[in-house]
Amino acid sequence: MRGISSYNIMTRKLNISNPFQFISELKYHSEEEVFDSINNVMDYRTLEELYETVLRTASNNVSTWSALIDNKIGIKSVHYLNDLNRCLKTLVTSKHIECNYRTKFNAHKDILALKIVELNLLDNGRKTLDEIDLLSKVDSEELLLKCIHACSMYARDLDILSISRDELVDSLRTACQSVSDINILEFDKESHRGLVFNYYEGQFIVRDFKKFKEFVDLYDNFKLEKILSEFFSESAFRNMELKIIINALKSNGFESVYTFIREDKILDYLNYLTNMEYIRLDYSYKDVGPLQQDLDLKIHGFKMTELGENFFNSDSVIRLREQSFLMNECVKDFKKGTKEKQYKAYFDKLYYMRNLIIFEDVD
Repeated sequence: MRGISSYNIMTRKLNISNPFQFISELKYHSEEEVFDSINNVMDYRTLEELYETVLRTASNNVSTWSALIDNKIGIKSVHYLNDLNRCLKTLVTSKHIECNYRTKFNAHKDILALKIVELNLLDNGRKTLDEIDLLSKVDSEELLLKCIHACSMYARDLDILSISRDELVDSLRTACQSVSDINILEFDKESHRGLVFNYYEGQFIVRDFKKFKEFVDLYDNFKLEKILSEFFSESAFRNMELKIIINALKSNGFESVYTFIREDKILDYLNYLTNMEYIRLDYSYKDVGPLQQDLDLKIHGFKMTELGENFFNSDSVIRLREQSFLMNECVKDFKKGTKEKQYKAYFDKLYYMRNLIIFEDVD
């Protein structure tokens, strides 16, 4: 079975980013198979203890953080200070803590020393600690089994072609809450990353302008031009394949897709299209084994949304191809625009940038 969840080492919960895919797995696979697929993700969790330690340290009124820096708790890590640095950055970005600290690197980018100047716990951090304490009091596997069963019962009579993503998420949360007040599954695709490359639609999603500026400043013009060229080339290709799939669904000729796209890649595209609510889809496939080639993908029902029609009829493929010929201008405008105080106004006035850089709740 394909992966349907990820593990959040901050909250110690399992995240279902695509509720439509989750429903499909529940409808066409057994509850045991879904449980194994989700629970196996927890085998790869690492450093969750470090995140909890940082949160608990931030909650204590102490004048020194030497125990945390010196790893007095004995967390297993090859490069502890590097892991601590990443942990602090993540918790700051997700607004779990407020932290000012200094680092000293060697030539290999390994941290030789780390000094914390300020470390405070924020409301998100307090909430996460409370949830960790609650989860520690229950059998997580038993709770997950009950939650999957409740969601499976809900999925049996669901018309997947007539429900929105928000409605589906609300219903799945309600199903889990009917089992326990303690949540172990999260149904939210929110990302705290400051800069996201959307290769499917050729867009830079900017949520933290500093992160975008850091990315631009990190490379010289030649290297940045190479990165953008590869980005536009890959995005144009993926965008075209998305539209090939939509066209095949609209024309009831889905078998034609296999001439252009591998079957396992088709599933990735279908998951993206459903999660973006471009289409409503009822589909099934066989379990994926290590040597399995034929997934026996079947489409049981399909419905196009207004969002999907707008995407399908847009000139996005042409736009992405044209942008690939504007690398010099793009690099020049990236470098200049990130230095402008009114950066949004600067990028907005550039016609070829309007669908390229998307500012979302920028800090």
